[in-house]
Amino acid sequence: MALPLAMHIILEHVPLERRGFMVGVSTRTTCFAPAIGPNCGGVILHEFNWNQIFLFLRARLSPASFQFHSAVSVSALDLNSSLWRVTVMIREFQRDDINKVADIWLDTNIKAHNFIPAEYWKSNFKSVKEALLLAEVYVYEYDTEIQGFIGLNDEYVEGIFVSDEMQSQGIGKILLNYAKDKRNKLHLNVYQKNARAISFYKREGFEIQHSGLDEATGEKDYVMTWQRK
Repeated sequence: MALPLAMHIILEHVPLERRGFMVGVSTRTTCFAPAIGPNCGGVILHEFNWNQIFLFLRARLSPASFQFHSAVSVSALDLNSSLWRVTVMIREFQRDDINKVADIWLDTNIKAHNFIPAEYWKSNFKSVKEALLLAEVYVYEYDTEIQGFIGLNDEYVEGIFVSDEMQSQGIGKILLNYAKDKRNKLHLNVYQKNARAISFYKREGFEIQHSGLDEATGEKDYVMTWQRK
C-alpha cells in the first residue's frame, strides 16, 4: 500500500526532471525496510515490552512524514529550493523578453498548425512581435529561461505557447490557471483541426459556444468559453 501511494504522490507533485531521483529514494527505502524492520523489532522486543514498538514507530515516522511532505509539497510557481536546484516562476513580460517570446510564438504556431502554410506565420512575425510589446503577456520562466507564455486581451486569451522541448509537462495548464486567477471569465478561438488544443481546453473547463471562420487563413474555428463557478 505504501509503495503505490508514494508513487502517486511523486507523479502528482514532483517535477518531471526530478521524478527519477524521488522514485529512487522511495524504492531504496522500500528495499531496506524488510531487512532493517525485523531486526529492529527483535531488539525492541528483547530489551523492552512489545508495546514499545509503537512508540518507536511514532517517533521515527512523524519526522520522516514531515520531511517527505515538505519535499513534495512545493508550489508549481516556487521551486526555488536546493532540492530542485531550479527556479520556476510566472512573471510579467518585459521588453528584453521579446526575441525569445516571439521565437516561441513562431515555432509553436508552425508545429501546432501544420494545416496552415508556415509562410503565413512567418509573414506575420514582425507585426506580432510589435504587438507583443503592447500586449498583456505573462511568461513562464524555468531556470531563468523563458519556456512559455500566455497573452491576454481583457477576457480574451490570445494564445498559450510553450517551447517544443517543454511540451506535455503541464506548463500550458499552469499558465491557463494563472489567467483564471485573474479573470472570472475567459474566451478564445481555436482551429477546428487542432484537436489536441480543443481537448486541452475542454479538460480545463472550456465549452464550445459556436463555430466560426478565420478569414485570414480560411480555416474553421470554434469559440470556446470558461466561466468561474
